[in-house]
Amino acid sequence: MTDEKRNFHQACFYPIESVAKLKEFISGFNTTLGWEHVGLLTDEQIKNQVYILFSSEFQASFRLNLPDHEMIEALSFIAKQGEIELRHLQGLHLTQNDLGSMNVLIDIWDSCRAQSLVISISELVDYIARSTKSRLNKGRGKEFTRPTINQVLRDSHGYCMFEGCGEKLDIDYLTGSAGNFSYLAHNVASSESGPRGIVYLSDELSDEPSNVLLMCDKHHRLIDRVACSDYPASRLSQMRAEFIISAEKLLEGLSFQPIPVFSVLWPVGGHVVSPPEIRDISGSLSRLKARIRGTLNNLSGNERRYISRPERFATDIDEIVADEAKDIINQSKDYGYRAALFAFGPMPALVGLGACLGNKSEITPMLRYRDGNCWLWPQDSRVEKPYTLNGQTEIKQSADITLSIALTGYPESMRNAVKALGYPEISIVAKQMRVFNILCQPSFHKSMWPSSRPSKWMVS
Repeated sequence: MTDEKRNFHQACFYPIESVAKLKEFISGFNTTLGWEHVGLLTDEQIKNQVYILFSSEFQASFRLNLPDHEMIEALSFIAKQGEIELRHLQGLHLTQNDLGSMNVLIDIWDSCRAQSLVISISELVDYIARSTKSRLNKGRGKEFTRPTINQVLRDSHGYCMFEGCGEKLDIDYLTGSAGNFSYLAHNVASSESGPRGIVYLSDELSDEPSNVLLMCDKHHRLIDRVACSDYPASRLSQMRAEFIISAEKLLEGLSFQPIPVFSVLWPVGGHVVSPPEIRDISGSLSRLKARIRGTLNNLSGNERRYISRPERFATDIDEIVADEAKDIINQSKDYGYRAALFAFGPMPALVGLGACLGNKSEITPMLRYRDGNCWLWPQDSRVEKPYTLNGQTEIKQSADITLSIALTGYPESMRNAVKALGYPEISIVAKQMRVFNILCQPSFHKSMWPSSRPSKWMVS
């Protein structure tokens, strides 16, 4: 939903109880505006029904409480083409908080994209009646066709699609026997009375590849028999989509140039960060058209002596930075000094590391994304000057300066530290905060730099 759209959110109030009131509500915003699409969002056992009108200029929501004969009149009025898109929140109920915000309601609508069907008005009335009276069809829907089976196998590459599993399903690990040990699991059940069954949708989606996941025996039983309520259709459809994205990122890297990947993790005030996982590395390098050569080379891994006594790191910073830079340069020279560097630590150490590496290499720093708790290279294209540089003329006026680098925030404590030092200040301030996850020292004196001036800035 864009900020320019206008919202008319009636669903947070009591349902509309007559066709006349419905027309009055719509006339309040429909003098010049029209809608292109009509949707109905329902939840488990059809406890709630929310209608949504969509247009390029506005979105409107409302609830109806009408007898059957008036319901048909109301639906004919809002569904000008005689059809409504039905989406179902399987296994869950809409709460008062969900209905309180139009933005939340639209987010839920979007999350149910895989559990949707366009139906006629008469079918919709029957759908509501059958659901509320629990008149569910028995038996399974359509059988899997060969094109559906082939598509699911291609999407899964023969691995379990359950989140975090990824078990290869052409071998039995207990006996070592080769074969097909996979199960085709429905997202929306093929039977209306089955787990995650939905009236109408079960039959229509039973042979849709996007509604089928390849799973190992353990996770197939988990979602159908052991913990069905923990895995509603919306969660399984998201799981399927994320598996496909992750698999494509990993596999497309096979055509990219292999480069060495280094990890330098220094504790900041006793705090540590986890090294990048293979998915983080693959996702980051794919933006650079590269893939990892061998395995991750973890040069520094939150050494215990620096966690328990951070002052040791400040004392040894020059030697630590120089040693790590030397290792990176020596191990990347056979690859044209092209490498990826996942670095985290105090800002003076990171700046010093960049200075030692210099600007003649192609060693690319990867970023720690705070909100996603992962590593990534965040943009496809370069952003011209994503920071402001202030006070550069001050460097000529004093032998000593204070360099302040504010990438995640420019707190008052940093400003006070600059005043306390009393030196002229050069500040580098990010135009967009909250992009990087750097734990910075408030400021540092230029005497803390390496002997050579930094020629390349490094962030993590």
